[in-house]
Amino acid sequence: MKISKKQQEKKYPSKSHIDWYRENVGPTMEDLYSALGLAPSGATPSYENLRKRAEEKTILGKGNKKTRTQMKEKTIDKWLVFNTKANRKLKFNKENGDVILGEVKENFTPETNEYNVFLCLLNNPSHMAKYTTLLEKMYPGKEFKEPLKEHQVDRWALDSVMRNIKITLGILPRKKQRNKDIFQTLKKWKGYRIVCE
Repeated sequence: MKISKKQQEKKYPSKSHIDWYRENVGPTMEDLYSALGLAPSGATPSYENLRKRAEEKTILGKGNKKTRTQMKEKTIDKWLVFNTKANRKLKFNKENGDVILGEVKENFTPETNEYNVFLCLLNNPSHMAKYTTLLEKMYPGKEFKEPLKEHQVDRWALDSVMRNIKITLGILPRKKQRNKDIFQTLKKWKGYRIVCE
C-alpha cells in the first residue's frame, strides 16, 4: 500500500523532532535547564518540578508551545530603562514599583498617586504629561479641564505628589541631594516632563 505525500508529511514532519516537541508539547528538559541557568547534575529533578521553577521565575508563559527563542524573549519587559542627564540610569519596574536612579533604590507602592503619576510620565511620548492628565491618573473617573482655578486644591495635591517622588529619588532635599533633578515644570504647556532618553 502506497502512502501519499500529504500523509507522509503528516506522519513525518519536516522539522526536527526537538523543534516539533517544543511547538506542540512544550520546552525540553535542556531548555528548562538553560532558562534557569542550571547545569544537569547527579539527581535529575522531574520535568514538572523544573517547569514550575521556570514559571515562577517568569521565564515561561502559562501556556505551552513555547520555543527556546520565545523563552529567551520572555526575560520580561516589566522594567522601563532610560538614560537621564549626568549619565544616570533610570529603571522602573511596572509590576512592583521598584525604582532605581543612579545609586538610589526605592519603591513606589503600586496604585498610589506617586506610582500612577510616575508611570504616566514615563509612558507618555517625550515623557511629558499635562497637569490635567496627571490629575485624572490621581483621581480616576474625574474630569479636569484648563484653567484649573476651580481645582486649585487638586493642583496642590499634584505638586505634593511630585515633591514626594523627588524625595524618594534622592533629588530633594537639596542639601542632601543624591541625584540631579530629572523633572521639568513646563509652565507654558502646563505640565511636567522627565528629561530622559
